[in-house]
Amino acid sequence: MKSLVGFATLSSALFFAFAGCSPSVDTPNELTGESVNDVALADNATAANDSYNFQCASDYLVPGIELPAGPGFHLITMAWNRDHLEAGGTFNVDPNACGLDAFGDRTICTKMAVQASDMRVSLLAEKTGYRAYTIEGRPHGSTVAYSTLPLRLVTIAAQGQEPPQMRLLVINPDQTIARLIGMH
Repeated sequence: MKSLVGFATLSSALFFAFAGCSPSVDTPNELTGESVNDVALADNATAANDSYNFQCASDYLVPGIELPAGPGFHLITMAWNRDHLEAGGTFNVDPNACGLDAFGDRTICTKMAVQASDMRVSLLAEKTGYRAYTIEGRPHGSTVAYSTLPLRLVTIAAQGQEPPQMRLLVINPDQTIARLIGMH
């Protein structure tokens, strides 16, 4: 009986963890030919308000990412309003180091605080089916000026049967790409 209660608790925790890293229920299933940021909600004007309607996250990153300012991180999540990209969004970096089991699943993790930040993105470049955005951030709820981060968000339109994709690029000071992170 004890294990059934533990399983029920774990199942609900996993449900909420995965639900937070996916498009909202109002997000259309078909994004063919569009970048993730360009698709409007399907006939739902009330959902296009100031709330975020798209979220994504990286997998656990080994090794972690070190940024010039602020803590490094092993996991990043991002959220924004797809209809009003200029309104910005939020991102959270998780600096916690975790042990991994034989399957790559996280086991014991440190207990450092996840850092929340406000995010602003600006179109940097585009080519057919691709858009690259610079990312600026500041502490969540702060009024200090945004600072440019060495990160770039790239959206890739759906191609054929492939769904749209996103990747996060970690940029070196000389503007070369240091690391490529798949976002889902």
